[in-house]
Amino acid sequence: MIFVVYIILFFLTMIFSNVISRLFPRLPLPLIQLMFGVFFGYFSSQDKLSLNSEIFIALLIAPLLFREGEESDIVSILKHWKAVIFLAFVLVFLTVLSVGFSAYFLRLSIPLAACFAIGAALGPTDLVSMNSLSKSFAFPKWVANLLKGEGLFNDASGIISFQLAISALTYKSFSASDAGMKILVSSIGGILVGGALGWLNRVLIKIFEELEVLDVTGYLLAEILSPFLAFFVAERFEVSGIIAAVTAGIFQAARFKKITLMDAQVDSVTQTVWQALMFVMNALVFTFFGIELERAFLPMYKRDILENLSLVGIILLLTVVLFLTRFLVISGYYRLVSWRRKKKYKRYFKNNLLLTFSGVKGTVSIATILLTPEQLVNSSTFFPYRSMMLLIVAGVTLCTFLIGLIVLPILGEKKEVQKNHLNEIRILEEVMNRLESEAKELRNRLGIDVTIENYRRRVQELMIDLQTDSMKQELYNLRLLILKVEMDGLENAYRKKNISDYAYKYYSMYIRRSEQQVSHHFVSSVHFLWLLTRRTFLSMLHFVDWFLAFRKHYHKRRGLTQEERNSLRKLYKQNTRRILAHLENLKDAHDSELLNYLKADRIRESEMLQDHSFIERLMISSNTDHVEEMMRGYYLERKIISEYRDKGRLTNQEMLEFQRNVNLLESYSLKEDDYNSPVEWLKLFRRPKT
Repeated sequence: MIFVVYIILFFLTMIFSNVISRLFPRLPLPLIQLMFGVFFGYFSSQDKLSLNSEIFIALLIAPLLFREGEESDIVSILKHWKAVIFLAFVLVFLTVLSVGFSAYFLRLSIPLAACFAIGAALGPTDLVSMNSLSKSFAFPKWVANLLKGEGLFNDASGIISFQLAISALTYKSFSASDAGMKILVSSIGGILVGGALGWLNRVLIKIFEELEVLDVTGYLLAEILSPFLAFFVAERFEVSGIIAAVTAGIFQAARFKKITLMDAQVDSVTQTVWQALMFVMNALVFTFFGIELERAFLPMYKRDILENLSLVGIILLLTVVLFLTRFLVISGYYRLVSWRRKKKYKRYFKNNLLLTFSGVKGTVSIATILLTPEQLVNSSTFFPYRSMMLLIVAGVTLCTFLIGLIVLPILGEKKEVQKNHLNEIRILEEVMNRLESEAKELRNRLGIDVTIENYRRRVQELMIDLQTDSMKQELYNLRLLILKVEMDGLENAYRKKNISDYAYKYYSMYIRRSEQQVSHHFVSSVHFLWLLTRRTFLSMLHFVDWFLAFRKHYHKRRGLTQEERNSLRKLYKQNTRRILAHLENLKDAHDSELLNYLKADRIRESEMLQDHSFIERLMISSNTDHVEEMMRGYYLERKIISEYRDKGRLTNQEMLEFQRNVNLLESYSLKEDDYNSPVEWLKLFRRPKT
C-alpha cells in the first residue's frame, strides 16, 4: 500500500511542480522538482524510498537518452564528430585524472582508486540536467550539437571508468592497456548491439506492415520497448547499455519519411506520448536527485562543525577543479583548431565558456557513485569509503547544477518569444467577416454564431498576448471589477426575489465562465481569491434552496420557465448598464483603449442576447452541436491562409504553423463526444415529460 501512496505523491509532485513553474517562470522546473525530492527524502525512511542505481539507469536514463538520440540532428553531430569524441571520451578521462589526484592530495583519507571513482562519477555531463536548464536561453547551434553529442555518449565512458576504478580498488590491480581495451570494446559493442536491434526493429515493423497486422498502438509499444531492450541485451553481453540505447534511438530516427495515413497517425501519437513520458521521467530524475542529496548530506548533521566546514571547502575546491579542467582541456582543443584554421582563438572564447559551464552534473553522477559496493569482495567488511564518496559527489553535483543555473543564462542568448500575432488576427477576423456575410442568408444562425464566438475568443487571446505585462495586469484588474459588479447584481436580485433559485444557478454558471478569463493570474491577486471564495461560499449556501426547489418542481417541469428566462435577460441588461457606468467613471484612471475594448465586448454580448435566449448565449462557446458550421469556418481559415501566402503576406513557416493549428482544432471538433457536453445535459431537463 505504501508503494501506491508514493506513486500518488510522485504524480502530485509532477503536477504541482509544473503549476509552480508556470506561476513563477523564473524558477527552473528542475530546481522545484529537486526541492520536492529533498522534502521526500527528509520525511521518508531509507528502506522505503531509495534509488537502485542499475534500475534507475536502465528505466530512466536509457529511455531519456534514446529519445534524445531519436530527436538529434545526426548530420550536425557527424560534422563535429572529432569534437564529440574528444568531449565524450578524452575529456572524461582527463577529468577522472584531475579530480582524482586533486581529491587524493586534499587528504580525504581514502585510497587513490576511490578518488578516481569520484572523478569518474563526476566526469560525464548530464544531458537531462543540461536540457532542463537550457529552456530559458539559447546556445549557438553548433555548440548545442556538440553538447548533445557529448551527452549522448559520455555516460558510457564515465560508467566504464568508474567500474575500472572500483575494480582497481577492490582487486588491488589496474592495467592501463586493459582499461583502454575494455572501454573500446564496450563502446563498439554497444554501438553494434544498438544498431542490430534498431535494424531488426525496422525489419519486423516492415514485415508486420506488409501483413497488415500492425496498428498505431503496436508501433508505439515497439518504440517504447526499444531502449529497454537495447540496454538489457547490451548489458547481457557486457558492453555499454547506454551507448546501445542511444544508437537504437539514432537508428529509429534514420529512416525515410513515408507519406501515409498510418505514418501520420503514428507520428502524432508518438510525439504526444513521448512528450508526456519525457516530462514524467525528467520529473522522477530530479525528484530522486533531491532525495539522494538529502540523504547524502544527512551525516553532516552529526559531524563537528569544523569537519563540516572543511568538507564544504573540499567540495567547493573540487568543483573549481572540475570546471577548470574542462575549461583548459576545451581551450587547448580550440587553440589547436584555431591554429589549424589560421583563425584567432578569441573567436571561440565565448563558446569555450559556454561549453565549460555546460558541464553540469546530475542524477547520473549520483546513480553512478551509488554503484559503489557496500561490502568488500569476498568479505563481510563494510566498504569504509562509500559514504564519504557519495557525500563528495552529491555536493559537487549540486554545486555544478547551481552554478550552471546562474552562469549559463548570462552567457547564453535569451530566447526571444516572438509574439507577432497580427497576421493570425487578420486571418481570423476575415473568417468572421465571411461567416457574418453567409449568416445573413440564414434564418437559424445559431450555428454560425457559435463558430463566430469561438473565433472571436481566439482573437481576444491573441490580442491580449500582444500586450505588455503592465497592460495585461490593468486588463486583469478591470475584469475583476466587472466580476464584482456582476456578483453584486446577482446577489442583490436574489435577495429581492427578483430571480428564482433556478435562475440564480444558471447566472452563477455564467459568472464561473467569466472567472476563467482571469483565473490563470490568480496568484498575483488577493482580491481575486476573495471574489472566488465569496462566490463559492454563496453558491454552496444557496445550493440547498436550489435543490429543494428542483425537487419540488421536478415532476412539473424540466428547465426554466419563460418568466425565469425573462428575469435573467432583465438582470443581465441591468448588470450591463452598471458595468458600463463603472467603466465610464474610470476613464481618467485607466487606458482609454482598454476601457473601450471592454465596453465594446460587453455591448456585443448584450446584442447577442437580443437574438438568443440567455441559456443559449451562456452555452454558446461550449456548444458542440454545430460541427458543420465549425468545419465551414476551418475551410475558410485554410483558404484565407493560402490566399495570404500567395500574396506574400505570410512566410512558409507561418503558413505551416497556422495550418497545424487549424488541423488540431478540426481534429478536436470532430471528436464524437457531444454526449458529454453540458448542453446535452440541459436538454434532458428541457424535454417534455412523456
